[in-house]
Amino acid sequence: MNLFEVFEELQVKTELRNTFREVEVVKITASRSTGDTVVHLTSRHLLEFTQIREMERIVSEQFFGRVGKRATFAVEYQLS
Repeated sequence: MNLFEVFEELQVKTELRNTFREVEVVKITASRSTGDTVVHLTSRHLLEFTQIREMERIVSEQFFGRVGKRATFAVEYQLS
C-alpha cells in the first residue's frame, strides 16, 4: 500500500504528495518503551532528507500528536 492509502486523511502540499505518491509502506512498528512509531517504507527513487523529515513531522502532528508520540520513517530504496 502506498503512504496515502495507509494514512488516508493525510493533508500535505501538492509537491510533497507528488514526491511520496509512489512510496510504499512495508510495515509499521511501535516501540514498547517510548511508544514512538516507525513507518518502514520502500521507494524506487531517492527522497531528499528534508522531504522525509517534513513528512515525518506532518504524519506525527496529524496522527500521533494528540497522544504525544512521533513517527519516524525508515526508508529502503529499490533503485535499478
